[in-house]
Formats: sequence, structure tokens, C-alpha cells
Amino acid sequence: MAETGLKKKDVKPVVEAMLAVLGRALIAGEELIVPPLGKVMINRSKQVANATIINIKLRHPNGNRVKNNAPDADPIVETLE
Repeated sequence: MAETGLKKKDVKPVVEAMLAVLGRALIAGEELIVPPLGKVMINRSKQVANATIINIKLRHPNGNRVKNNAPDADPIVETLE
């Protein structure tokens, strides 16, 4: 993976575990603050036959906007620098 310099086989289990934890927290009704992404909360949810449909709301902080509207600027990288 270009962003981390790590191999996909090393990163994939960590990312999948993290997404599982975040998914369980959202289903439990928790609001998540995930820098630099922002605040994630459930907007509404609905039970169907074999799943739960969840619409989320994401509040992204203004401080992480791309500087000068440059299309190739990466706000995550800028935050880390």
C-alpha cells in the first residue's frame, strides 16, 4: 500500500478488525470521533428481513479542508506533516 509502505497482507486484517469494531459501536448507537475523518453518528436505521440498514451522518471538521483547493493535496498527509 503506497500510503503506508506496508504490504496488503499485513494491513488487511488490521483494517478489517478496526471496521468491525467501528461497525459494532455504530450499531450500539454510539457516536464516533475518528480524526481526521470527523464525527460519525447514526442518522436513522431500519430493520429488514436479513439486515439492519443504517444511514450515518458525518461531520467533517473545517480545519481539514484541502488547502488552496489543490486537487492533488492530501489533507491526511498534511495533518501528519
